[in-house]
This record gives sequence, C-alpha cells and structure tokens, in this order.
Amino acid sequence: MVTPHFALIFPPNKERFVDTSIPLTDFSTVSLPTSDNELSSRFLGLVARWVPVALRYYQPWSDRPDCGNFFGGTFAYGLDTSLAITSLALVAASTNYAPIEGQPSADHLRRIVRRGIRYLCFTHNMGPADCVRPSEGSGKSGNKWGERGLGFFRESQCGRTLAKITFAAAHIHESLEDEERGILAAIAAD
Repeated sequence: MVTPHFALIFPPNKERFVDTSIPLTDFSTVSLPTSDNELSSRFLGLVARWVPVALRYYQPWSDRPDCGNFFGGTFAYGLDTSLAITSLALVAASTNYAPIEGQPSADHLRRIVRRGIRYLCFTHNMGPADCVRPSEGSGKSGNKWGERGLGFFRESQCGRTLAKITFAAAHIHESLEDEERGILAAIAAD
C-alpha cells in the first residue's frame, strides 16, 4: 500500500509496481557537508555572482500556486529551470553565503528553488494533465517534458533533469511539502 507521503500520480489504466519501503524523497539520510572549504568557497563566489542573472530570467508561473521557471521554462527536458535551481540551491545551502547589497537572502533563494521544483513536477508527464509548459518560448512549448512513449533515447535524456531536481530538493528538503515529494517520487519511479 502506498502511503499518502509517497502517493504516486499515474495516468489512468496504468499500473506500476512501486516499492514503498524505499523512501524516494526522504532526504533525512542525505549527508551534506556542514561547512565550506577553500575550493567550495571559491565555487560559491563564482555561482553567487551569477544569482542576479538567474533571477533576472525567473518568472512566476500562474497555472499553479508557488511555481516559477527560468528562461521561459520551455527548453528540452526542463533543463533551463533545472540548471538554474541546482545553482541557486547550492548557494542557498552554503553556510558561507553572505548576500551583498541587492542580492536575495538564502531563504528567498530556497523559496525560488522550491517554485522551480514545483514547476518541473507539474509540467512533467507525471504531473496533472492540465499543467503544460507555457505556449510561448524558445523550446518545446505547450507540452509536458518527460518524453514518455517517445522511445529510449528521449526518455533517457530526462535523467539529467531528474538528477538536478533531486539534487536541488536534497539541499532544500526542509522546505518541501508532501505535494512536491509525491510528484517527485512519481517522476523517479517512472
């Protein structure tokens, strides 16, 4: 039996075996460093300078509450938003992040990352049917990503995006709610 925490959303008439003893979105066992070292501090400096650029290309997505995307949200496999949320999650999780004037707080970045995760969860094949990517954009607009049924190559390309989403989710796991965890688990099981 699937518990509500790991309730999976499947298309009608599709049955899947899901081993619910494996907590797909339980990040409590993830061991992230508690402090930065010289190399990670240098990397933080580089990525933190990119934060204002990313936020300039962030836009809320009105189809669902607390959702947003980057660079239009229509690029193949959701890479536009997944790459941005990965970088922002790294900055927000750093113990040494000290925003300079005009830069957002780590809490604000975590909220933006969560909104990006929600957008990618809803616009994936496992999300609600009515949630598709914006109709305008420079990529695959007006449809879902996930590439279900389009063959091994296309479907396998989504693994990179899923890795980025789960990486970002692990860094902000305390900000995630059951809704995001459930869809994220469904995407991973798909």
